[in-house]
Amino acid sequence: MKNALLTWALLLLSTMASAQGYVGIATGPTQQKVDCSGTLSCDTRDTGRKLYGGYKFSPIGAVELSYFDFGQVNARFGSESADYTASSFSIGGAVFLPLLPRLTGVARVGLSSSKADVSGSWNNFSTSTSETHTNPYVGLELNFAITPTLSLTGSYDRARIKFNNTSASTTLIAIGVSQAF
Repeated sequence: MKNALLTWALLLLSTMASAQGYVGIATGPTQQKVDCSGTLSCDTRDTGRKLYGGYKFSPIGAVELSYFDFGQVNARFGSESADYTASSFSIGGAVFLPLLPRLTGVARVGLSSSKADVSGSWNNFSTSTSETHTNPYVGLELNFAITPTLSLTGSYDRARIKFNNTSASTTLIAIGVSQAF
């Protein structure tokens, strides 16, 4: 029994010794695959952002919290218009895989509380509504280490946004920076 407790204590200490927090920010183009049928014009591309922070509990594993702003979709129906924005808060896991001495790949998976805000106007009347749903999200990232704690990042993140019983995939392709501490 004492040996088992000693083993667990040493394992916990070794995990804590390799623990490391990090934060990152990135921005880039987004695309939301929404149904634009019946519109005169529909712009499904915008600029999005993400802000994330994580805690590495081992050299390759981490838990993360993220915020995503997936941008806006603008649709026009003559004099009528509709705008759709999507954002999410996420929690998930990340796996860090060293590829080269200064290059690391990151794979992410988790759950996202995604919010869709829709506003529309027609005949001098406007309205807005929103819905929030929990959906899975995935992401891939490459980190290039400038220093041992500062990295340039390139990432691809994908989430599903639901509104009014329909679902749309949303992607963010971003460049940014990550700082470990």
